[in-house]
Amino acid sequence: MTFLVGALLLIALIIWLDNASIKPVELLSVSDGDTLRVSLEGKTYKVRLYGIDTPESDQPFGGAAKQALQDLVANKALSIKERDEDRYGRLVAIVYADGESVNLQLVEGGYAWWYRDYATFNMPLAFAEFSARLDDRGLWQEENPTPPWEWRRNQR
Repeated sequence: MTFLVGALLLIALIIWLDNASIKPVELLSVSDGDTLRVSLEGKTYKVRLYGIDTPESDQPFGGAAKQALQDLVANKALSIKERDEDRYGRLVAIVYADGESVNLQLVEGGYAWWYRDYATFNMPLAFAEFSARLDDRGLWQEENPTPPWEWRRNQR
């Protein structure tokens, strides 16, 4: 019984600490389907959405992905959970709008791929992409959509 109580307390502590890392931000602008500019504690940051990749502006659904992101974050209480910093100095984060994961909503809507290379074990994103593919939502309406990482590689 003591072990069970200890394990439950440990789980509660982990959840509390994880939620404590969520920080409120103010939206400044939407750059594209997976990048925002925000104000955090008086500083401006570029934020790259963790675990997803959206079509580039010149790709089919690139404009739709940007619009979907704008719609999801406009006039909402925003917060982020920072996961990393990328090689371009952007914060890589989960973005929440009114407490809901924007990253997940973009994948569910068919506006983004689950970025397996950077979020390998993220099952909610995996299931969201599977569901969007199954229902032909967003970019999955196309016969064989080109992932943005392949598109960028072919542009070089």
